[in-house]
Amino acid sequence: MRRGNHTVIVGSRYLSEDAQFDVNRRDLSSGAYAQVRDWSLDTEAVAVYVSDSVSLAGGKLKVTPGLRYEDVRMDFSDGIADKKVDNHPTELLPGLTVGYQASERAFLFANGQRSLVPVQIAQVSRGGDVANETAWNYEVGGRFDVTPRLTSTVTLFRIDYEDQIQFNSNASRFENLGETRHQGIELSNEWRAGTDLTLGLGYTYLDTEQRNGEDAANAEEETANGGAGELPSQVRVNARLGRDFPLSKERNLNLALSVHNLFDEDHYFRGVDVSPVGRIPTPGRAYMLAAQFDF
Repeated sequence: MRRGNHTVIVGSRYLSEDAQFDVNRRDLSSGAYAQVRDWSLDTEAVAVYVSDSVSLAGGKLKVTPGLRYEDVRMDFSDGIADKKVDNHPTELLPGLTVGYQASERAFLFANGQRSLVPVQIAQVSRGGDVANETAWNYEVGGRFDVTPRLTSTVTLFRIDYEDQIQFNSNASRFENLGETRHQGIELSNEWRAGTDLTLGLGYTYLDTEQRNGEDAANAEEETANGGAGELPSQVRVNARLGRDFPLSKERNLNLALSVHNLFDEDHYFRGVDVSPVGRIPTPGRAYMLAAQFDF
């Protein structure tokens, strides 16, 4: 809805999911049968949001406050252990975005938002009292047209978690750490070398710190079991080659080949769910062939 210099957006999102996780095992030598896992996972979520974009200074400045309401119901039951866990978070999530067209080539932006990440099923299935993650997210930066073909973007970001979740290997369950801080800088460049070629270069620096709670050593040296320590930097090169095939005036077919991790560089991250302790390797070189038909 547009009224004067106001643009109001009202929306809603509904999600319903019902998953059954049934795992059975039979010993081929003895024929013995066992039920290994019998999980039922039900999720029903409703989100309602509203925002008002106010245009000022002749359209150069736009201020957009917004509010989102989340209502999530997540039910987990373990038929073998006869255990049920219900999680029903509700949260009001405000946000504010500001954008300013400082010149023909420079656009400046800043925003702050409240976020909610409900407890995941893999986290509650191990038992224990785990609260939902909430955080404040902040960004400030600018996008600059250095030349007609080169665009550069710089963004400073910070995320303040109030109750981030992490796996406790000693107790073999997930727990809320307490307050954590994630901050850094993102740099990106896009060069349109021609009508058929675009090159991009990005860099991200991330610094994290646990602010309170137990085990807040913030270790930089890696532990013997690989469960903690500073992660090494990495360089990842991706490539995509695509071509349009016009089939008619309104129909177009695009075929593309993408290569992820072009130089097959080795890297790892810390396990959280599939392997809570130690190093987990990132995927090596991978290929993707895609087709998109517009009509």
